[in-house]
Amino acid sequence: MPQHYTYSIPSLLDKYHVGDPLGRFFDRLMALNRQINLVSRETSRANLDRLAAESLLPLEILGTEFRTYLDIGSGGGFPAVPLMLAIGRLESAVLFERTRKKARALQGLLEDLGLAAQVLDRNFEDHGPVAPAELVTLRLVKLTPRLLDAALQACCPGGKFVCWSAPGFDCTDYSFETVQYALTEDQAVKSLTIFAK
Repeated sequence: MPQHYTYSIPSLLDKYHVGDPLGRFFDRLMALNRQINLVSRETSRANLDRLAAESLLPLEILGTEFRTYLDIGSGGGFPAVPLMLAIGRLESAVLFERTRKKARALQGLLEDLGLAAQVLDRNFEDHGPVAPAELVTLRLVKLTPRLLDAALQACCPGGKFVCWSAPGFDCTDYSFETVQYALTEDQAVKSLTIFAK
């Protein structure tokens, strides 16, 4: 049975010192969202804080000692922006967002926050080899066997691949751990899976 974690949203945001930058990010994100659909138009600051806290959960398990990062399907910046803010000292970060308009908007959001990353407007699986990363993440994109293999190939030896779901297919040939979490009493229990290369 998977381990179960319960955290409070404010404690996670405070622990990783992301509250103030998230405020700036939220203002800019919602202004851009009027022109480009980056997140749901009903997204509130409370929703953004929850998304940010969920994005930070892997750091509670893995720590923050990462130098290289890759995110697949970056969309409006989750989990990439909270993770990059919390880790802080990345040597390189590559974010894949296949929709060109979203990729350009995300690049601008990162620059506004002083975060350095290369945003690629293409499909991760079709891109070809990338420089290996210590941390690879996937959220709100369906995990498939092909995508899992590609994500693990993008991990350097000892690297971690994190997805915000439980695998829907047989993964017995892989080294992984699925944990369950809730951030509020009324939130349904969700899953987070960490694959090790």
